Amino acid sequence: MAWAVEKIRVMSEAAGSPGLIAVASGMTPENVGAYKPYAKYFLVSTGVSESFTKLDPSRVRAFAKEVGND
Repeated sequence: MAWAVEKIRVMSEAAGSPGLIAVASGMTPENVGAYKPYAKYFLVSTGVSESFTKLDPSRVRAFAKEVGND
């Protein structure tokens, strides 16, 4: 389950820099873009997986594309 974007925004502002924040819950290729202004690092697992033990290569590529440098 992803954190509310507003919560991550508040944490980023309190930290003084997006580079100090990492998000590790609920990240998917579809939602990670909303968090990019407020965090620099994203940890992902089930959001790019076919099952608990198998990654979905197309979702991994999509996530990497969304997180990539602008």
